[in-house]
Amino acid sequence: MPTETPSTTPPDRESRAGDPVRERLREQRDLALGERDAALRRLAEIEASAGYRLLALFWKLMRRLAPPGSWRGRLYRRLRGARPAASTPESFERGGNDDSVANDPWPELYAIEEQVTATHLPAVAILSTVWLLESEGQRPTQLALELARRGLPVAFCYWRWWPHEWAVQDRIDAGIVQLPIDLVLAHPERLVRAFSGHRQRIAIVAFPHPDFFELVAALHAAGWIVVYDVLDDWEEFHRVGQAVWYDEPFERHLLTGADAVFTVNDVLAERVRELGRDAVAVVGNGFRPGLEEVFSPRPLARGEVTAGYFGYLAGAWFDWALLAAAARKRPDWRFYLIGYGGAPEEITLPENVVLLGKQPQHALAAYAANWDVALVPFKPERLAAGADPIKTYEYLAMGLPVVVTGVYPPPGSEAFVTRTEGVDGFLAAIAHAARHQGADAKAARQRFAAGCTWAHRADAMLDAIDRGEQRVAEKRALMRVDR
Repeated sequence: MPTETPSTTPPDRESRAGDPVRERLREQRDLALGERDAALRRLAEIEASAGYRLLALFWKLMRRLAPPGSWRGRLYRRLRGARPAASTPESFERGGNDDSVANDPWPELYAIEEQVTATHLPAVAILSTVWLLESEGQRPTQLALELARRGLPVAFCYWRWWPHEWAVQDRIDAGIVQLPIDLVLAHPERLVRAFSGHRQRIAIVAFPHPDFFELVAALHAAGWIVVYDVLDDWEEFHRVGQAVWYDEPFERHLLTGADAVFTVNDVLAERVRELGRDAVAVVGNGFRPGLEEVFSPRPLARGEVTAGYFGYLAGAWFDWALLAAAARKRPDWRFYLIGYGGAPEEITLPENVVLLGKQPQHALAAYAANWDVALVPFKPERLAAGADPIKTYEYLAMGLPVVVTGVYPPPGSEAFVTRTEGVDGFLAAIAHAARHQGADAKAARQRFAAGCTWAHRADAMLDAIDRGEQRVAEKRALMRVDR
């Protein structure tokens, strides 16, 4: 499928999509939502910790021994000198009120079905762990936006923490409807029957939640091409307490039954084969053109060598110990970190490590313009090895040399991305990269990145499906579906 597809978008939709004020407001909203999601991720990490579980068990036992309102409860509070517990309004309880009727998204799904006339194009449903936040840059979001730009209708099904949380339906004009996954699971037939007039329907499953069993079976039975897009090593996320829902037997089931399986790197492809799936294709991550542009300078104090990182500063994979040790050994260098999070309590950061916090996506290139080298300092563990950091492609698009630990360079980028281990190797690689600058080297890095846009990744996936690779041709023959 060609990268450039004649637009089926009405002129007024295109003008609204290109409105810079509208885009800045959307980015500010996405930033706020991203900060909320980061806080929720942190809460999930805390709740998964052994200390939290022990404390929760203690208070559960105390509620049984001394329930609120009982004489034991009153005695316990008197002995502790505590005030009587204040009553909690129902509306403030965790989860709040379910206003699903007021926010019913199904009419928007039906509206998109009616407004789309190009039924020769595929319709797509995406099951995603993340919300449709363009500023977050996640693969399901970027694929949804790219497919919608080509005129493909998209049902973007997002994970939410509480039933009162709703995505703003601000992409209907672009052909994207946003549906909470829990609502889809409650009414699977509504999604399964959607876009029935299209010659081809594609369901992209971006994470293997066991609750998808019946939905995936129904999608298969209705003739949808079911794609499992393997983005991470979910078993490892489960091991570190983040994907608590993970169930290996279901992932095996999803892998063996999918019509097509894509992974973001060779490490995950090998794991997929170990789980019993032979046919798999690697389609790496990408970047969104325009992110590399500097709109207004953001000057930073420079060091003898200046290096930087942007992204989520998750303790599960970010190697704080490595970075702190490297900074101590090179006090004349400066290290800038942009993103959510901070160093764990047991790590003391030297003064030449500067935390800039979360910054708007459109400002990242301006900050990175001060750096000699871009970094991906992840822990040398299985969790990081399964990742294909989007930031690597974004760094290269900005023309920066990249030094990584824990992860692997994208295929073909080995001349621009140096993988190393240990503090001394990390420092040596940064020093070497900082010395090898120049216009030609920068242009070569940017040329490589130019072939790794989300449009190229969408082409790779859609072309493989269009050719009937893996088991897609079998599904079409079985369901008697033309391309």
